Order: sequence, then structure tokens, then C-alpha cells
Amino acid sequence: ALGFDFDGAQFTHVGARVSFEVLLASFDLEKHAALKRLGDLVHYLDVGGIPVAEAPGIEALLRVAQQRQPDDDKLLNEATRVFDDLHLAFSTALA
Repeated sequence: ALGFDFDGAQFTHVGARVSFEVLLASFDLEKHAALKRLGDLVHYLDVGGIPVAEAPGIEALLRVAQQRQPDDDKLLNEATRVFDDLHLAFSTALA
């Protein structure tokens, strides 16, 4: 098992990068425009910085999902669908 997003984990914040950005760099995925764009969004949602146009809408969707899904596994599944769909939208827009 790999640790993710806690002190001492293999994949956690490093320097100015949030965990998702560290994952992208670790697997040489930063060159993929849609994943880079997702990384920018996740960075902004996690620690702020440069505003991302989609952030308010995604933040609202995730807040509602949290209220509706008190079970962590179900919340993860729902949030995963949101980010998968967003990745597809970014990929399609950049194609």
C-alpha cells in the first residue's frame, strides 16, 4: 500500500506542489494538458493560489456531495465521477 496525502506519505505535498501534482510529476504525466489542468484545479481547491475558472462549481458540487454522502467510500465514488467527467471534458476541449 502507498501512503497518500499525510505527513511522511510517499505521495504528499512537496514544496509548492499538492499531492495530485506530486503524483503527476512522479509518473511523468505533467505533459498531458488535461491532467495538468486538473492539477491546477486541485491545487487551487487545496491550497489556493492562481484562481481556476471551474473551481467555484466543482467546490459547490463536492460540498453538496459531502452533505449527501456521510459514508467516505460512497463520497469517494461520487467525487471520482466528478473528476473523471471533468478530465474527459478537459481532454475533449483540448483535442
